[in-house]
Amino acid sequence: MNIVIINALGNYAIQRCINSLYATTPDNRFDLYVFRETGFREQTLNKALKTVGTEDILILGDDILLTQGWFETLMTYYSEADILGMSMLYPDTTKIHNRGYDLVQIDNQVTVEAADRGKDKREVSQFGFRLADALCGCFVFAKSDILKKVHEFSEEGQNRFGEFIFFCQAREQGAKMNRVLVEQFIGGTHHDVNGLFWDGKFYGCGVMDRHFSPLPYCVPIAGYDPSTLSFRVKEKLYTFLEKAVRSLGISCGPVKGAFIISRDGEIYILEVSARFHGDVFTSFTRPRSMKVSPIKTYMKALYENKFSPEDLNCSDNLLSAWQVLKLPAGRIKEISGLQEAEQVAGIDRVISRVNEGDKIKDMQNNSDVPGFVWASGGSRDEIDNSYETFYENFHVEYYSN
Repeated sequence: MNIVIINALGNYAIQRCINSLYATTPDNRFDLYVFRETGFREQTLNKALKTVGTEDILILGDDILLTQGWFETLMTYYSEADILGMSMLYPDTTKIHNRGYDLVQIDNQVTVEAADRGKDKREVSQFGFRLADALCGCFVFAKSDILKKVHEFSEEGQNRFGEFIFFCQAREQGAKMNRVLVEQFIGGTHHDVNGLFWDGKFYGCGVMDRHFSPLPYCVPIAGYDPSTLSFRVKEKLYTFLEKAVRSLGISCGPVKGAFIISRDGEIYILEVSARFHGDVFTSFTRPRSMKVSPIKTYMKALYENKFSPEDLNCSDNLLSAWQVLKLPAGRIKEISGLQEAEQVAGIDRVISRVNEGDKIKDMQNNSDVPGFVWASGGSRDEIDNSYETFYENFHVEYYSN
């Protein structure tokens, strides 16, 4: 991939842009070109295209500071469109610069308007894709195939409107633009949080670390209870959950939340709901690891019409974990050794959803999960050793075609 940076703001800006590029791009898998802006932007872009050629190209303005995860996100959704862009924030703020541009009519004049400009990023809904009429020219990724068809930016649309004309010409040439990437993936660690309200007071009922399969499907594949987060961060998650559900008017009964903590420590709420997390966590790992069952505690309180907070006191001498049953894709010919594997020290419970003759698919959602294995031990290494021994005993043979 060729990366072109348009230098319009001087040495300080270009140095910051380049530093962010090298700091956030793995293995520096690109050729970098810098062009000093002369005349108007479209003239500089055309000079760059003539010099660089028709390989895949990413065009950046020198006022862009790239953040961790941008490259991985771009590569993940590479096949979705021929021209891609990303949402942008104003420097050192959480204020949105644009989330793509849309055609609008103002005073009988048609123009392009930046989506959500000026809003705080926490005020808007997250999305992965959306169709945009144009992208900000300070971050445009264009594939080789479209550059071979549209060779230049129209200089009739100088002062940045030529970028919009370029996108229109690309569509006319058959560019795949049914989806345009304008939102950066939120990477980080995932955490499930349970809570309980009684008489209007909130009680924390556990925080678990959850792990997912790689992009693009992100299926939950494993979890550890209790979380390895610090006490301070766990309390912060409890506070987030309590405030979130109270804002929805909920102050009675079980509640749960799903959170991401980003690489820079920012907390994102994925979901809150008026229930506990599912059986994988609440019914199996929590009672095993902490000797506490939030469900039994709540049912007892309802039955006796009396809540005892001490019933939620935890004993965290043990670590409990779950993971999906690891089976590669294919049609199963024979299953053996499951009973022996279930007897491995540290293995607590196994649920298998598959039988001989079943076809295993690559997991794209929870319905594709072939089963679960729960384990416990004094450390993650101890649990991982139990899992390793489990799979040494559990054997699955597949048909060759």
